[in-house]
Amino acid sequence: MLAETPHRTPLWRNLLLPLALPVPMFVAYAILLQVTGTLSSQVSGPALLNATVVALTFWGTGTLLLWRRFWQLEVRLFFLLMQSIGMGLLFFLAYAQSANSPHWMSVLRSAGFHFAGTILVHFYLNFPTRLGSPRQQRAIMSALYGLMLGALACRLTATPPGIQLAFLYNTLEITTALLILVYAYLRPATPDARRRTRLVVFGNVVAFIPTFFFYLLPMIAGAVHWMPDWLVGPFIVIAPLSYLYAMIRHNLFGIDRVLNRTLVYAILSIGILLLYAGPLLLIYHFLPDDLPAQLVVITALTLLVGLSFDWTRIRVQHGVDRLFYGGWYDYPGVVETISDALAHCTDRTQLTTVLTQQVPSLMQLHLGQLWIGEPAARPAFKVVLPQLQFPLYFQGRVRGQWTIASRLDDEDFTTADRRILNTLARQAKIALSNILLV
Repeated sequence: MLAETPHRTPLWRNLLLPLALPVPMFVAYAILLQVTGTLSSQVSGPALLNATVVALTFWGTGTLLLWRRFWQLEVRLFFLLMQSIGMGLLFFLAYAQSANSPHWMSVLRSAGFHFAGTILVHFYLNFPTRLGSPRQQRAIMSALYGLMLGALACRLTATPPGIQLAFLYNTLEITTALLILVYAYLRPATPDARRRTRLVVFGNVVAFIPTFFFYLLPMIAGAVHWMPDWLVGPFIVIAPLSYLYAMIRHNLFGIDRVLNRTLVYAILSIGILLLYAGPLLLIYHFLPDDLPAQLVVITALTLLVGLSFDWTRIRVQHGVDRLFYGGWYDYPGVVETISDALAHCTDRTQLTTVLTQQVPSLMQLHLGQLWIGEPAARPAFKVVLPQLQFPLYFQGRVRGQWTIASRLDDEDFTTADRRILNTLARQAKIALSNILLV
């Protein structure tokens, strides 16, 4: 569900937004339905249904967010982006013979995609984190929107140089948007913003990579596309849904963990495929009739995969963690490991080792500190900021204090960090009570 916000939306906006905002999409859809009768030889029912589902999904995700969070700039830009892309895709997917489509349809389709490219740059300047001051953004976007109108004019001339120039400008816009997203991810983004970025990148990859290589690229080359028309829609709608999920920030940690594991096993699967493909292609080429040699090679490869899989998986997991998550750790694994260690603590030395060394090692923190004793004898610890402190009570009095030092990546503690550390602190209090009772 969408998280509620203390910001109060005016009543008139709550009443008018559901009615006023979908007007552009419904107008475009009505126009398409109106001309369907005269274009029945080129507009098929399945293609029209596919285009309708895709366009209304883009419209719906943008409208839903705008209705609930109109005051956020990134949401307003997202709405405009979804309307523009939906407009372009509606006519692109519904009208199979785009080269022979009416001129007005080409105008709307081109306008939708050209506006979407510029809005995408504007959107990534504010999502997942805002870059530059408002004045800087106004200067940059004023220039880009002006250039976009010029590129659209070139496209509508329908001349080869104009089409090539418009295509080049669109390519530069999309490349610029991706570079901005990469920069925001690597430099100023917070851990939460990085999780949002990873989700939308995954959604876009799943949505557009198969569609581009198996549908759009063969169509551009004039060949028969390998992906059926009815499958294009379900793939494309993954993109707006991933943005919607990232912007409402519902259970991003759980989704991020799934993406982490998915990437690890995707790399392992591709590696195993390549490991088998190379030797097998060679032996089938040079020894096509030597069945014993083929069986020996297959057996040897299978043994190699089986013996090295666990070692390789650990190394790939560490590499993915370092590359994408900056030392991200497995929260459930931390709780399970530390809970077991605390349950077996029988003296103060073991408890100190677990809390000041093992926890920081698993959670990518600087070494912590632990004091146990009478309140009057508590020493003054060296302050390391940012830090967290957890008092450990025994029989109603503070008999210990666990100090958590800062993260190794110098980021602030995330909400998930604090939740896990609070859980471990409660278990540490039980462990300390058992030790002091003994």
